[in-house]
Amino acid sequence: MVQVQDAEGDALRLRSLGAGTVVGEISHYLQTLATANVVAEEESVVYGLTREDLLRMEEENPVLALAFHRFLASLLSEKLIEQGNILQGMLD
Repeated sequence: MVQVQDAEGDALRLRSLGAGTVVGEISHYLQTLATANVVAEEESVVYGLTREDLLRMEEENPVLALAFHRFLASLLSEKLIEQGNILQGMLD
């Protein structure tokens, strides 16, 4: 699940995630701290990609790196559309 802390320090659940979900890509690209926490509610396998790993991929296998960046751009676009739909639903 994705959660943030409210003003009183209590965890506020924002959403649930399923298998295969990519998280942290915005802060990864912007090189900023994450704005929320992801907490596994059951046993999980989690893969991480450091900035150094990505730079090495770009140097050693630029075709793979390009495909990876395109994949993340597609995911970010989908998330942006989803957030826009949520906001529109709140305004209707």
